[in-house]
Amino acid sequence: MKKSTLILVSCLLLAFTGCDNDEPATVAETSSQTEATQEVTAITEAATVTEDTVAEQPETTEKAMEVTMDNIDEIFSFDDSGENYYENFNCLFLFCFYDKPSEMDLNTILYHGLGKDYNYSVEELSEDEILAAGLNIEGVENVGAVKIPKDKLDDYLMKKTGLKTGEFDNIDMKLKYNEQYDAYYGYRSTDTILQPLEFESVEMNGDVYTAVYKSMDMLTGSEITCQVQFKVNDGILQFISNKQLSAQD
Repeated sequence: MKKSTLILVSCLLLAFTGCDNDEPATVAETSSQTEATQEVTAITEAATVTEDTVAEQPETTEKAMEVTMDNIDEIFSFDDSGENYYENFNCLFLFCFYDKPSEMDLNTILYHGLGKDYNYSVEELSEDEILAAGLNIEGVENVGAVKIPKDKLDDYLMKKTGLKTGEFDNIDMKLKYNEQYDAYYGYRSTDTILQPLEFESVEMNGDVYTAVYKSMDMLTGSEITCQVQFKVNDGILQFISNKQLSAQD
């Protein structure tokens, strides 16, 4: 009987001892799992915060522009500096009148071509190209030539008017197209048709700007009041209309 009791006590002691030996392993395993879970949670939270931060940032462009009375004079000034400065020839779109872009006078709009990047001297064009373009050597030698590839002109007019060359009512312009070189040619302008402009107001309705300004009638020399409407796309003015409102008696 005593023997059985001793065996039973021994078994119980062994069982308890086994449990005690297993406990550290279980605690260590649980601790490791907890740390891993915390690490995953931290990474997830960090990713969520980053996602939210990026989503909350407003979209901006370097060319974002708002037209106000404070900057409208600068926007319509004749800027002949900087790269691709022809995009700032906004004043030329105020020296002809139109109710819609297709009625623009391209002779006026392209009076200065597309700026210095498209001006060439007699040394920069071959004699064959000059003659094929309908120009003469002496003329190009004296004032220089304008050469604008058709795709470049279409791109420019699309930005400024929403139309390509073939979509204007009056395609007759100072630049003549040459199919052989797929480009428009003309003599470089050495004078100017620009006149002082005095803006009286500018307001925005939806995405359309309406500006009222005073100018001068080139034929009569009298002061006239005009109204121009335009949009701003990526910092570039796209013109809708330019109308004469009244003339000084």
